[in-house]
Amino acid sequence: MLGGFAGRMAPAFPDNTKFVNFSGSISMDALRGRIVVLDFWTYCCINCMHMVPVFKRVEDRRMDGRVVFIGIHSAKFDGENDEANVAEAIARYGISHPVVLDKDRRIWKAYSVNAWPTIVIVDSDGIVRYRKAGEQSEAQLEEEIRKIEIRVRKYPASGRRLSRISWVRKSAVRNRESFLNFPSKISFRGGHGGAFALSDSGNGRILIGWIKGNKAEVSDIIGNGRFNGKPMKSASFANPQGLCWLSDGRILVSDTGNHSLKAISIGSKKGVQTVAGTGKKGQYVRFGRRMEGLKTDMNSPWDVTFSEWEGLAFIAMAGLHQIWTLDLENGYLEVFAGNGYENLIDDRRRNAEFAQPSGIFAYGKRVYTADSESSSIRSIPLDLDFVSTIIGRGLFVYGDKAGQLPDAMLQHPMGICKEGKNIYVADTYNGAVKVIDEERKNVTRLVGRPHAGSECRFGDKECDAFGLYEPNDVKVYRGQLYITDTNNHMLRVFDLSRKVLKTVMK
Repeated sequence: MLGGFAGRMAPAFPDNTKFVNFSGSISMDALRGRIVVLDFWTYCCINCMHMVPVFKRVEDRRMDGRVVFIGIHSAKFDGENDEANVAEAIARYGISHPVVLDKDRRIWKAYSVNAWPTIVIVDSDGIVRYRKAGEQSEAQLEEEIRKIEIRVRKYPASGRRLSRISWVRKSAVRNRESFLNFPSKISFRGGHGGAFALSDSGNGRILIGWIKGNKAEVSDIIGNGRFNGKPMKSASFANPQGLCWLSDGRILVSDTGNHSLKAISIGSKKGVQTVAGTGKKGQYVRFGRRMEGLKTDMNSPWDVTFSEWEGLAFIAMAGLHQIWTLDLENGYLEVFAGNGYENLIDDRRRNAEFAQPSGIFAYGKRVYTADSESSSIRSIPLDLDFVSTIIGRGLFVYGDKAGQLPDAMLQHPMGICKEGKNIYVADTYNGAVKVIDEERKNVTRLVGRPHAGSECRFGDKECDAFGLYEPNDVKVYRGQLYITDTNNHMLRVFDLSRKVLKTVMK
């Protein structure tokens, strides 16, 4: 567990180490006399996301300053090296402890870390006493801290008094006034005059409304215990992500933070009902296993789509690197594809490997997924037993490159939809929307880099690119491409014929 670190002095932080979300200085020497818990993480990582509430609960029990928690953000993707992007992630996840930006992985290398997340605990004499990679439970973390606390009481730090901590929390993100807060996924109800459902993830709610001209108007807000202004205890969500309209008018929602699926009824029988999941984070499930939906633990279901051809809901189970199905008629869940290992492997469905699928879309006799951690787009035919890769090369191969397949590259895509021969992709960490032409087998950039203002036309001298900031989803509706511009806290629309980008909600 500790390897060569058993009993070693904790390596010092580089001189230029700085906080993202706190002001002040930081050094391991200044923290002597305290137990220090270091969390090596990167904000794309689903396992790191799972540790956030664990740390929160453990931190809340230790407010006297004798145990200090510090996040070490050591990026996997290039896009995660940007300090502003990390600041947005800290705000999105609600992280309250200090986070330092380990931009060149200097701290990561000094501590010989090789996986996200990794937890390191340093005692009051500055000695590393614990180091372990992977998710850890609240009980595990508590036990290891208590062991060190007992040791410290028995062998107190040699005459050292606790120095005053010289850092102060600051606002790490830009000032903004927005109705939306990290909007994630959107779905349209076909044939119903622009009716949409939007997951407003940062506010823990689902918005339902209508597209009227160039504006999105909200008619219902479900979440935070409210539904049409009336209290509804069941109408609560934690980091809701994917959603889709069902043929019966209900809206199926990936209640990601609660590890469950919920169905919203907005007709005469208004209400919110859990249709799958127990609220507990689940572990590995073998391929093909049939399970009762309301008795089965799920693990961060990130997106959901409904296949009219198959009559099933398909779930991007990001936390288990699998694709699941839900039969809404009898309530049964089943592992449809993926053996649970995190990788990019094409094979029969039972042997194929995915890497944190975060977007899913059913189109005809096929399901498409945005496989985020492998920067790939995968295809699963519903009438054949095989998973194939359209674009993508591996867990650590990514980039921002258009052109012919297979030379083109993406960087952590999270949203996907298909219309005709085109697959539209929210190329999240490249701040872009790209389109894959399946017939011509090429990739082009459709919407791209940041700019000032909310409307821009191709060819304008003042506008070289289009401004998106980590877009999470794309959906085509009536010739318009709707984009959840997540870190800009906006819903955007791109006119596919006029090539114009506008903001319809913020």
